[in-house]
Amino acid sequence: MTSEYYQTFFPVDTVYRFLTQHEPLSKREIAFKTDYRYNVAMNKTNFGLILAHGPNEVQVGGVYNKPPFVENKSSVWCVGSELRIDIDDYPECKSCEYKLICARCWAYEMAPRMKKVLAELACYYECQNMQVLYSGGRSAHAWISDESVFYGADDSVRKYFLTQLMSRLKNNNIKLDEAVFTQQAHLTRCPFSINPRGNRVCVAVNLDSAGSPPFVLPKQENELKQSVWLFEQRLPKNGAV
Repeated sequence: MTSEYYQTFFPVDTVYRFLTQHEPLSKREIAFKTDYRYNVAMNKTNFGLILAHGPNEVQVGGVYNKPPFVENKSSVWCVGSELRIDIDDYPECKSCEYKLICARCWAYEMAPRMKKVLAELACYYECQNMQVLYSGGRSAHAWISDESVFYGADDSVRKYFLTQLMSRLKNNNIKLDEAVFTQQAHLTRCPFSINPRGNRVCVAVNLDSAGSPPFVLPKQENELKQSVWLFEQRLPKNGAV
């Protein structure tokens, strides 16, 4: 089913447009196994062909000064990436299956926490280019793609940024994954890829409709189309690099 999903349902055009807002895809790290780093898809066609083989994982890293698969890693460095948020504060609930959040915990625990984080980012840090997703497992993810963040926040800036953000959220008992937030080169699950832990798809979500759990399986075509539409509405109108 994995290869069928990536051949038939995965929105290659949409994800390609998202990943190339600032730099060409050839400079972006894409890992098809979490322990096999520094893969590159040279263009949209190549990306689709690789996905058609049905990889177990599709993880996205940062953008580099040149394609990061070169043997001499000392000549390659990360020049930018989205600010990524992973809520690392899982509710303790007997209804949640192994590695999968339940509908109630999504609606009353996870979605409200992400809304508070994004409200702080929008209000106090003026972030506007945001994508919010359900990870396909237990968490909510957000990708902040504003150009000022993409290029202007290296790891040290992101650490300071996280400290300031958590001080604003200290009364809400929200925990974020520090490595995901602060490391430009950190891997994050690709939007609309399958999370192998529970076979759910990492889909775009509307946090104002948290009562409808975003638990989408690879064959649920209508639900996938609705999520892709929502994702596309949040993309900037300018084209990909």
